[in-house]
Amino acid sequence: MHTIIYISDLNTSSGQPDPKLTSICQTSAKNNKVKGITGVLLFHNNHFLQVLEGDEDILNDTLKKISSDTRHKNIDIIFNELTEKRSYPNWQMQLFDCSDLSKFSSDTLKKIKKVYSHNFQLNAKEFLFLLESVLNDEEFLTALNS
Repeated sequence: MHTIIYISDLNTSSGQPDPKLTSICQTSAKNNKVKGITGVLLFHNNHFLQVLEGDEDILNDTLKKISSDTRHKNIDIIFNELTEKRSYPNWQMQLFDCSDLSKFSSDTLKKIKKVYSHNFQLNAKEFLFLLESVLNDEEFLTALNS
């Protein structure tokens, strides 16, 4: 099992996400299911963060396609390693729009603030802990589904 995590910037002058983002993620989920890829896509303040899990060769091919996608710019791979197991085995492509911070609990907001104060200079373990914290935030997940 391999995991790749990258960040990128939205490539648009309007600063708004592509209105078809949900549709694109649904299509990606179908394709990822066939390829055995799982993961999540977070969007916040014109930035993407994506976690991809699966076979290393398939993930590298997928990353090449993402790199040629004109909706992304400034792609930076922040984690590219062999992992013991999937963190998101039931999500072929789960989209989280984190633009509305009112959806987060105060504990999660404190963790996010700590990350921002470090200017995103995290090691892999710190980063994965933060990501897990966000995705385990019941208030956030409930707000997303409402």
